[in-house]
Amino acid sequence: MTAALGVLLLVGSVHFYLGQQRGGAIGGPLSLPKLLWLDYALTAWFLAPIYFGWSRRFSPGLRRIYRLHLLSFSVRGALELWLLYGPHAWIPPYGIAHDLGQILLLTWLDRATVRAPAGADTTAEAAGRRFLWSIRLGLVAEVLFAGLFYQAMGGRTDAVWFADDTARFRFINGVTLAIAATAWLDLGYTLLQVRGGPGARRSVGAARMQGNRGGTGGAGNVSSGEP
Repeated sequence: MTAALGVLLLVGSVHFYLGQQRGGAIGGPLSLPKLLWLDYALTAWFLAPIYFGWSRRFSPGLRRIYRLHLLSFSVRGALELWLLYGPHAWIPPYGIAHDLGQILLLTWLDRATVRAPAGADTTAEAAGRRFLWSIRLGLVAEVLFAGLFYQAMGGRTDAVWFADDTARFRFINGVTLAIAATAWLDLGYTLLQVRGGPGARRSVGAARMQGNRGGTGGAGNVSSGEP
């Protein structure tokens, strides 16, 4: 299912880009670096958590973190789209506030969730844990981009939502391109680690059975139990 969503994202991305370049499109045209970053954000903050949140390659606690992240961003996405295309009332500070809150949420969840049982810390599990940092760093970058764009627009973002290829956005586009390229490489590496961890599902399941035999648990912890 995740692969099919990825194909839909690619097709939709091309259609969206071409549509925005036409004169009079709501939100205005956008640059290729911004399209590259938008596609990364949708992939890393929505599609990857869909896969990570339901994959048996990961421990229950880690899957729960990704599901909560996905829930938070799904609510934010619905509100943002409504405010953009409805009353045209979305402003970058709203997104910045949510991004900062999401960084705090992921940090708390990562610290509060016990690690996988002994023997279950597979390549996939370690990659999934590390990618939580990638998401947080990506959100820091998003805060930077939103702040720079809001400043460049002088706070007037009711009609223009994206950085285009004009000179006033040259610095923003340059920084975006460098960060987006690095982020895509990191995402690709993470997926290779997750998919290339042979026996990950088997190891997590075996460790869970061992934990049940030994009576280990974490009843009061965020990660206790199957989500």
